[in-house]
Amino acid sequence: SFLLGIPTMLAAGGYELLQELQRTGTAGESWGVLAVGTLTAAVTAFLVVKWLLRFVQRNTFVAFGWYRIALGLFLLMLSTPAALFHPLVWKYIVDEVIQARRVDMLLPALSVMLLVHLFGSAISVLRTHILGLAGNRFVHDLRRQLHAKLARQSVAYLHDKRSGDLLSRVIGDVDTLQDLVINGVDNVIGNALSFLWVACIVVWLNWKVGLLTLAPLALVWVLVWIFNRRVKGLYRRIRDRL
Repeated sequence: SFLLGIPTMLAAGGYELLQELQRTGTAGESWGVLAVGTLTAAVTAFLVVKWLLRFVQRNTFVAFGWYRIALGLFLLMLSTPAALFHPLVWKYIVDEVIQARRVDMLLPALSVMLLVHLFGSAISVLRTHILGLAGNRFVHDLRRQLHAKLARQSVAYLHDKRSGDLLSRVIGDVDTLQDLVINGVDNVIGNALSFLWVACIVVWLNWKVGLLTLAPLALVWVLVWIFNRRVKGLYRRIRDRL
């Protein structure tokens, strides 16, 4: 794509130069400086593109994937408190505006809430886009590796294995991993951050009410852990039968 863009850029540059000459003429132009600048830019661009193509052939973009994941998690940490900001604003409106009859503070409070909401929504959209690109790239590489591994297997291996099992591994399991990578991890981390923020806010507002609210969650966590241990084995046996 870099090399294919060279004729287009030459044509566009030549057209712009022709229009400039028709408008101003050739008087007073430093053609030597223009030629040196054009030649320098062309050689530099060629060397950079050549280096980039060689880098792509010899290296992977794993670092860029981790960069997207880290950026997505950072944006998640910013969007979570922004989504929990509304109750605090309504608490301020009820306690400080309505009860104190400070009507002049109602519009500023609502404006701040709207700005925080827009900020959180924009960050959430950007986070979803970045993590979606990283997840899709991960699944794409995984499918290519699975296809290459199956292509290297012997005819005897393919004869002994059932086609349904191979298709289930290549298609079904990869789709499950894709849903886990793109949606599962994001939801788990987001819900965990939301829980921590809500717990801290409730304890900060009233520590007695906060402890009474959080105490039953320990029992719920134990019950969910027992349920998952029992269901995991059952699900595995049913999947093996299918």
